[in-house]
Amino acid sequence: MLKTPITQVFNKDGSVKTVEVPEGAAKDLPKEFKNNLSPKKITAQLKDQQAILPDKAVSKGDTWVRDQNAHLGGGQVMTFRIDYKYEGTIKLNGHELDRITGKVTDVAYDQEGEAPGPLKVKNSELKPAKSSLEIFFDRQLGRFVEVKSLIQIKGDMTFEANGMELPGKLDLTMESNIRELPPEKK
Repeated sequence: MLKTPITQVFNKDGSVKTVEVPEGAAKDLPKEFKNNLSPKKITAQLKDQQAILPDKAVSKGDTWVRDQNAHLGGGQVMTFRIDYKYEGTIKLNGHELDRITGKVTDVAYDQEGEAPGPLKVKNSELKPAKSSLEIFFDRQLGRFVEVKSLIQIKGDMTFEANGMELPGKLDLTMESNIRELPPEKK
């Protein structure tokens, strides 16, 4: 999947215009990865990522809030309330980048549609235990060049299987480090 060239085209205002994935790029990948390479899914992810940015010009220290969804597969979705803060600009590899930090302050679990198996989540009481987000945005290029996130969620969940309630506990840690690599020089 890492070797698949994905073309992302943006409008002048920075919004996503199109995403192109080469035909047959996902043919040898497991099903869960094939779905991640659909142009529709990648476009939705890019739009979610663009929604991180504030609606107006900000100064160092300004904050804003966003709700963001994490699709966990099988129709499971976690919605995070994230409080973002503008930390100013830094110079990196000859580029001036905007640095944004964030912290998850609330989380909610939802099941879209029917659960794929006999086990269903009846109730959940989840809270963010630990989180840190660090984002670098290149205004000149109009895109994110690095996104680092660590989110730990803990709490109680009640499952239902064959009409019986089963109490459970969740301790989920999600970590992601995405860095845009410069194009190879030929």
